[in-house]
Amino acid sequence: MTRLHTTGVAGFMFLLPLAALAADAAPRPLKGDVVHGKKLYDQHCLSCHGSNGVGKDDGVRLTDSGRLNAVSDARLLDILREGDSARPKKKRHFKLPGDVELLDAWDIIGFLRNRTVEVAEMAPEADRYIALAYTPDEFGLERLKKTLGKDIKADDAKLHVFTAYKTGWGGGIQLLPNDPKILDKLKKNMKVGYMVAVPLEGQERPTELVLSLDHKTFAITGARALTWDGSPQPELDKQLARFVGKGDRRVSGQPKAVLKAGGGGKNFAALETAVTEAFVRGAECVTAYEVAERDRTWADDEL
Repeated sequence: MTRLHTTGVAGFMFLLPLAALAADAAPRPLKGDVVHGKKLYDQHCLSCHGSNGVGKDDGVRLTDSGRLNAVSDARLLDILREGDSARPKKKRHFKLPGDVELLDAWDIIGFLRNRTVEVAEMAPEADRYIALAYTPDEFGLERLKKTLGKDIKADDAKLHVFTAYKTGWGGGIQLLPNDPKILDKLKKNMKVGYMVAVPLEGQERPTELVLSLDHKTFAITGARALTWDGSPQPELDKQLARFVGKGDRRVSGQPKAVLKAGGGGKNFAALETAVTEAFVRGAECVTAYEVAERDRTWADDEL
């Protein structure tokens, strides 16, 4: 029996005028059948990656919104079907058996994506985004220390920064490759926001906080929480919604700064502290991105 997918053939096509330059860009293809994808994941992937998505061999967490959004669907497909051709043969990821059909592989990808928060959810107006991991410089680390009252090592402070754009180039939302020829076509007035995924302290289970930030002020425009096994946290999300509109570029570096969201009780005060820590960590990595972009585009002012 043939399964029907919600996205048509057009999902595979590059509709932007820059097709020749963006040949390596990965458009959003088939969404996949999440329920069927879970069955296939349990059959082929669970023995190594576990039901919670945490890898046993190299510690890769398959529910990491920061990491998964930085990998294109085409790349995931290559890993599943070819064993990750970019890595040395001895270190390649286990690949799916040859009799697993292409649509089945997309179902697995759909299941993996369903256990993360995607850029499309946090920046629904965007049609393109770029992804790179950034570490705050020495000044950023010093600002974090002042605000958080503790040292954070550079390696621990590193986060993926997702910059979302509304280009009008057509097609569904796409992760663009970090090709200077393509990045140079992204204009300042196309940018619509940032996204970061940061550990949220103080929860009963390890939890990831995904924040979308205004590209001018860094004010929080959206907040979602998932536990490390990819489980949604609807009650926590309701509390996090209070933080929308809070925060700006000046928070990091202020001693004992706390984003006040108007909640009541000791538990909410603890959440305010935890969200503040996550926010300033994310904001410093976005700042590091902006510094790198200014250095890259200083001659044409096209940040």
